[in-house]
Amino acid sequence: DHDTREVRIAVAANPSTFGQTITLTATVSGQGGTPSGSAEFRDGATLVGTAALDENGAATLDVSDLAVGDHPITAVYPGDAVFAGSTSAALTQTVDRAATATVVTSSANPSTLGQTVTLHAVVSRTNPGPGTPGGSVEFFDGTTSLGTAVIDVTGAAELDVSPTVGSHPITALYAGDVSFGGSTSGVLDQVVVAAPLSPTTTELTSGPNPTTVGEQVVLTAQVDAEAGTPGGTVEFREGTTILGAVTVDGTGAAVL
Repeated sequence: DHDTREVRIAVAANPSTFGQTITLTATVSGQGGTPSGSAEFRDGATLVGTAALDENGAATLDVSDLAVGDHPITAVYPGDAVFAGSTSAALTQTVDRAATATVVTSSANPSTLGQTVTLHAVVSRTNPGPGTPGGSVEFFDGTTSLGTAVIDVTGAAELDVSPTVGSHPITALYAGDVSFGGSTSGVLDQVVVAAPLSPTTTELTSGPNPTTVGEQVVLTAQVDAEAGTPGGTVEFREGTTILGAVTVDGTGAAVL
């Protein structure tokens, strides 16, 4: 048998990001010729894959499923009929979390007071690769937290809110998970306006009419609206003089 001079290992990108395809290259050299066969690539004791040596003694393997963290990668040449086996020194491959971007939208903008608005956040990775960010998204109105929602399998999270009247600077914060880094959306200016008042009509009746001096008169005001029953009070006036104020009952009537 001939000794193998050395096995060297190289990587195309180090550090890399989660899901990124990296190319591992092992080069095997020997005394008096070029070794043949294949090389094994290992992450610690775990076999990552095997690739055949070319006519120059090189073997390459594309890998895209390394977890976030540091990986001691080695190339192992088991030998062939002529050359003995050997193992490269370890190369530390660092895999960082993949970068993300977060976008927030709302179901209605502007909205009206009392209307439920659904805030919708989508978290995606900023470079091509497998996997969908997981975890949760926290929604903020300025610096005030509105609540947290879990990200679904599509990378989306939703939260229902009912903001007060005014302008609300809404942002969505993704804190990240094991494989994906965090990100914050741009500001969504959610505008809430007061709900338009429903038009009403008021009909006044009295009885008896005519009356005599000192006789009691019953004044009845019936208040109706296009939607719902009005509340509050009715003022009864003689000219500009207030005769009294009465609370409207459940039928929209006030009696004095």
